[in-house]
Amino acid sequence: KEELHEEIVAVKEELHEEIVAVKEELHEEIVAVKEELHEEIVAVKEELHEEIVVVKKEMQEGIRSVRKEMYRINTATKEELHADQNIILEEIERTRNILEGKIIRLDNRMAELESCYRSDKLEHEAMNMQYGNLENRVERLERKMA
Repeated sequence: KEELHEEIVAVKEELHEEIVAVKEELHEEIVAVKEELHEEIVAVKEELHEEIVVVKKEMQEGIRSVRKEMYRINTATKEELHADQNIILEEIERTRNILEGKIIRLDNRMAELESCYRSDKLEHEAMNMQYGNLENRVERLERKMA
């Protein structure tokens, strides 16, 4: 019995030593895998960071490009509006000059018509006076003859 007991104790010790050795071996493998995964994570983080930096630069360049184009379009639009304003102002000035010329001609014609009206009125009054005088003379002659 004692031999069996000693054998069991020996087997136990042997198994215990194997378990400890396997534990140490697995622990070393776990540590190695952790280090390997940590290195991969660090490498992926660095790659992503570099990609982020590149994308940021591209976005900033795109934004600058869009701003430049917007400024160019804004400037061109302002210039076109200014040119259109000048065309409109020139057309207004031309129309004003034409209308002023027509008004002057109308004023001249109106003055001419007023002059003709006064002349006709004076002639008419003169004729009325002559007709009135003639009627008076005819009446006086008819009275003398009667």
